[in-house]
Amino acid sequence: MHPKQKSSPRHSPKPKLLLDEGFPPRRSFKFLNSFFDIKHIKHDLRFEGLTDKDVYEIAKLQNRVLITFNVKEKDYVGKFLEITGETKV
Repeated sequence: MHPKQKSSPRHSPKPKLLLDEGFPPRRSFKFLNSFFDIKHIKHDLRFEGLTDKDVYEIAKLQNRVLITFNVKEKDYVGKFLEITGETKV
């Protein structure tokens, strides 16, 4: 290897996920824990009863992909646009 070349990291960082309250604790997903850096909004971060927008903002601040399940919502795209402030997907 040339002295000026940097060696590539051996492992890529794990993708970061945030589980919403509707999911069981992350310890229930042992297999996924080996591939992802998972945090649970309630069990790890100690937040409970937050609005969808607040949970989204926490995920955004922590650079995490938000994993949510909301059976009450019918218009998922519309809800996403409302929460994120985006105008289109």
